[in-house]
Amino acid sequence: MKTKKIKNLFLTLIILTLISCNADVFYKISKEDIPRIPMIEGSPTNFILFNNVMYVAGSHKKDKKTTIKILASYSDGNWVIKEIEKEKVKQDNKEIELSSNIIQLAATNTDLYAIAYLDTHPYISTKLMKITLDNEKKLNWTQIDISDDYKEIQAIYTVNETIYLLTKKNNVKVFEYAVFSYDGINSPQILFSGETPQGKTLTMTGAILSNDGTIFLCTDNGIYKEDGTLIEGTEGMQFTGIIKLDDGTIIAIARDNILYQINSNGITERAKFYNDKNEHDTSRWASGAIALCNNGNNKFLLVGRQDKSYSASSGYIYGYVEMQLGDSGEIINNTFKEPGIGDFSSIWGDDANERYISSLGIHPVNHICQAPDGVLFAATQQNGVWAFRERDDGWSWNAEEKPE
Repeated sequence: MKTKKIKNLFLTLIILTLISCNADVFYKISKEDIPRIPMIEGSPTNFILFNNVMYVAGSHKKDKKTTIKILASYSDGNWVIKEIEKEKVKQDNKEIELSSNIIQLAATNTDLYAIAYLDTHPYISTKLMKITLDNEKKLNWTQIDISDDYKEIQAIYTVNETIYLLTKKNNVKVFEYAVFSYDGINSPQILFSGETPQGKTLTMTGAILSNDGTIFLCTDNGIYKEDGTLIEGTEGMQFTGIIKLDDGTIIAIARDNILYQINSNGITERAKFYNDKNEHDTSRWASGAIALCNNGNNKFLLVGRQDKSYSASSGYIYGYVEMQLGDSGEIINNTFKEPGIGDFSSIWGDDANERYISSLGIHPVNHICQAPDGVLFAATQQNGVWAFRERDDGWSWNAEEKPE
């Protein structure tokens, strides 16, 4: 009898332990929002603001059987979708129609540009396209010739009226690259060129103009000036994004989630991700998403995050983290936190953090943008464009649906 009581007590303890361990999981599940069907599916491009309108490109399900490539624009709560017309090309002595895929957008003060490639030739025959917005439903564009030698365009970023392009020769043995500048009028000019060791590449992740007139070109091998010289202390560092704060400070986030202030003569560490033990969280990487957000009362820096490797013990390993900035947009602390925690955040509403955890928090985020009307958008890695909006069940992150 005594043995039976001991066994029952042991079983009770096990059950209570399991309930306690899973209570947090059950609570998070209770806060999950029903996933909506995204208007822009898959892996959208970056967001671009042009003439007070936000643009993003991707795939759109026209009907149950047809998915089309689109350029979408958003302004004051309204979406406009422009279909990218298929291009007729010859293949195996036959004329076929292929879709063009936009992989990146960029805008000067006067023009909108895109890098695109045809379905059968990803990243080998990439083209720089200048977009014309005069047609209501179809996207019109013209190709800009860059170089006969460097035909593969890797990335484009703009500073005022100048486009900066990272290009590559079609050479499988070594990565031969060149960085061009293009003013939209004259022929593109090579700023600098080089090659990387076998098996390695070069990726450009941003371009910024400092207050002293210096152009910083951000890459995964350091930060360059226009003449090809590296900023001291950045050689070999993997920077995933760069941005200018409202106070004029230029900051860049490295893959290992350390935030640096960038100057012409060097860099200074300003912040990083911390774990629960107040130590540098080396298990998290910066995904590349970086943006500023103003909720009307407070300013924030938003940075995408991801795990180095998937962990079965964590159900929300992606999304983004935030840092509150000062009234002038300056850095006032040295750490980031999850959205929805504390008195000040980029999101709000009942159970804001819990709803974030069970929604956008489980998806890798490539790009973040706040539209001119204040709505916060995110381009996920595989689940389309999301938005933080007030819906029937309150404020939450969810996929941006097709307008009625």
